[in-house]
Amino acid sequence: MADPVAPSTSGGAPDHVATNHSSPIKESAAAINPHVREEWSNFIYPTKDTEIPTEEMVKKLCPNHYSQAAWSRRSRNIPKTPAKLKAAELVAYLNQISRPLATHSSYSNLIIGRTYSFETNLDYSILFEVGGGKPIPGHPTGTACHPDIVAYQQHVPAKSAKTNLHWSHLEATGEVYSLKKTLEHSEAQAAGYTSYHLQARPDRRSVSGIWTKDKVFRIFFTDACQVFRTREINIREDSAGQLFFAFVWSLYHPQLDRSITRNLDVVPPTFKVQVGPKEFYNSLTVSFAGEAVGRRTTIMTQEHNCDLVIKEQYIEEGRRFDEGGILDKLHKDGIFPGVVRVGTYGPVKSRKVPIAEAHTVAIGHNRHRRITRHKRRLVLKDKGTPLAKVKTIKKFLMGLYDLLEIIRNADKHRGILHRDISPGNILVRDEPRSDGKPLATDLGDMCFSSYLLKKPNDQVNKPSLEERLDSDILVTDFDSAEDKDPSHPNISRVRKARTGTPTFMARVVRNVAYPAAVGYLPPAPDIHPQILPHYRELFPDRIEDFRGQLDEEELVGLRESVKVPPTEFRHEQRYDAESVFWYLLWWSLLAQPAEGYPVELIPSSTWSNLTGPEDDRHEIFVVSNKNFRLHSAYSKLAELLNSMRQHLLVDSQFTKDPIKKRPDYLTEVFQRLILNFLVENEDQPFMVLEKSDKDRKVPQPPSGGATTSKSIRSTTSRSTYLSTNVNSVGHSIMDVSLANESQPPGSSFTTHSSVDRSSPILPIETRSSKRILANQARSTLNTSNTSAGTKRSFQEVDKDPDPAQSESPPVRHKKQRPLDPPMKSNSGKNQPETPPTPRRSTRRRRSDE
Repeated sequence: MADPVAPSTSGGAPDHVATNHSSPIKESAAAINPHVREEWSNFIYPTKDTEIPTEEMVKKLCPNHYSQAAWSRRSRNIPKTPAKLKAAELVAYLNQISRPLATHSSYSNLIIGRTYSFETNLDYSILFEVGGGKPIPGHPTGTACHPDIVAYQQHVPAKSAKTNLHWSHLEATGEVYSLKKTLEHSEAQAAGYTSYHLQARPDRRSVSGIWTKDKVFRIFFTDACQVFRTREINIREDSAGQLFFAFVWSLYHPQLDRSITRNLDVVPPTFKVQVGPKEFYNSLTVSFAGEAVGRRTTIMTQEHNCDLVIKEQYIEEGRRFDEGGILDKLHKDGIFPGVVRVGTYGPVKSRKVPIAEAHTVAIGHNRHRRITRHKRRLVLKDKGTPLAKVKTIKKFLMGLYDLLEIIRNADKHRGILHRDISPGNILVRDEPRSDGKPLATDLGDMCFSSYLLKKPNDQVNKPSLEERLDSDILVTDFDSAEDKDPSHPNISRVRKARTGTPTFMARVVRNVAYPAAVGYLPPAPDIHPQILPHYRELFPDRIEDFRGQLDEEELVGLRESVKVPPTEFRHEQRYDAESVFWYLLWWSLLAQPAEGYPVELIPSSTWSNLTGPEDDRHEIFVVSNKNFRLHSAYSKLAELLNSMRQHLLVDSQFTKDPIKKRPDYLTEVFQRLILNFLVENEDQPFMVLEKSDKDRKVPQPPSGGATTSKSIRSTTSRSTYLSTNVNSVGHSIMDVSLANESQPPGSSFTTHSSVDRSSPILPIETRSSKRILANQARSTLNTSNTSAGTKRSFQEVDKDPDPAQSESPPVRHKKQRPLDPPMKSNSGKNQPETPPTPRRSTRRRRSDE
């Protein structure tokens, strides 16, 4: 769910996806903006659209009521198609078909193949109207798009007026081609409208839509598996009338989830959900909706109930661990602090039949695979707002410390790895937990930052469990989590899946390869003397366990990127810890102080390298420290980022120190660095300087193509906007947009006389000797750990893998320039480097980039 974010000038939207069969990874789309209709639909249309014969479309629209014999005959009762399919003419024609269906006149339904006995006592008709050109309100993503044609139920007496239409009122959508857009964009918008429609209607298993241009049209059908469409059909073809009839007929007989009932007596409509024989929840609204095609994550909440969240997804069975079972295991011996609680969960049934959507896709030459997605529902008992919305650095860093404490103890005591640490999944609890249930007592020395940072006078000799574990952090969305229990029935399959949100994924997980680098890995940092006695008292084992055999920095490295065989890939705790680093970097770049401080833009190259579809994060933010271009008021935070990135230079897989190989080593290191930073800067004004509700933005791109440079590369020429439109249950609706290269109005970095020992760029007088040392280190590396290149998986935002993309083509392997190992600074201070001026590149980008 996800998911997911970039700054610019429009509103936020969900990330979108496209995955490899063995790697369900959320793709970082180049730019998705719900306020511009083409952006959502253009992403969906080429990869998630399937053209099917008209006969198959009729079967989808009229399941269980189709007859091959009847299809060959024409019906005299179906009105004659109009001469042209302009908006007004099309609406009039569709209403002409709809009226007899609503009044129960005897239709000889030749598409269905027999006279169909329509439902009696209908108190509504389906009315088609031309869209008013204004955005339709009430969509969970906040989209401002407006279909050219809408269909809704007209009740007698009327329950809603045309002026009060919301997305959840709609029964169908349509797009009419105009010269203002290309043909491809127009068709893509029609597909996009059906996706938006499905997001707003959790009671519908599928929706349909229409696209027209002069004398041709297409019918669209969208469910959790795919967007299906017909070929372009001329209105004079024999099948045109029957297809129009099937389209309208399907609106009177939609495919529904009968456990959800729509209430049209209120505006906007609400939903009633039955989760058990005697368990009902009323007045629910959709507060978050993931991408319609795929897992189709839907979150429903009650405005008056702060402890209720209903989460629904279409899950491909056997590919993921059961989220309800994961949460049950975490809370098995009492409440696991900081983790969302679960109530009822399981498969969803409609009239006692489990709901499932199936689709067959081609995965190669003469190879096909059947996808079946089963609908599952969870009742969750906690709500919150995103941690990313907190106002101060101090509050945010305390939240990250607690998050790392939850990550390490969930792995240590329950064998659970989250695998999708990202902004939408880390919340701050709205209200304190009040159910009175006891906390788990088997969590060892687990302790959160609020007690750890207490003044000596405020500390107690033997703190209670509630005092040690007092935190308002709430980790949610365990639908991508892994249970490491080897007895799990699907352990051999699901634990190998790579998953996550690309911007925040560990580099190894995202690229299935260890990145190439040569440099020094520093030892674990010492605890700040001010807090060391308290830390030693609370965590005596951690002091000893993480005292490395190599007390000095260790020169390690890889000459080339090392590929990880998919069969050998295992997610580790350190990968979730690395995600915390990317989360901190993302939040820090976006932070803009409140009123009274100048607006400073994020360099577009910096943002695109963090959030772009190609993973350049290692070179730009780990090998180098020059791209932590924060707002000048928060520039001190770059020191923490720099300290953390030094421990990420080379994967601990290649260190000689067994302590560094521990799965919780990186977690401990990051916790110490955050803790030290909080103590050292406790009295600094920037720690409590409130940030604005509005994030920093990327500058508008200049005219022309994208720019590139050796150190900073802009990945697309499309400008974008970042809006973090995060709802009350903590799911970020993110709009990732990338802009051309542009310098910000000011820089938060200055030049100092001291040399940064972690910098890959060294003073010229020191480079020669250091290069000799680095070359010697490279020559001693085990060449068996190297690989000629890597294969990048086609990745996805909020979805399971698309089997049609199961065989990912290899991409060009970027050459690694020789790296000079860093040197020690006599002053001991970190020196941020002055960013180089990017060079304009004349290389034309590939369309797939």
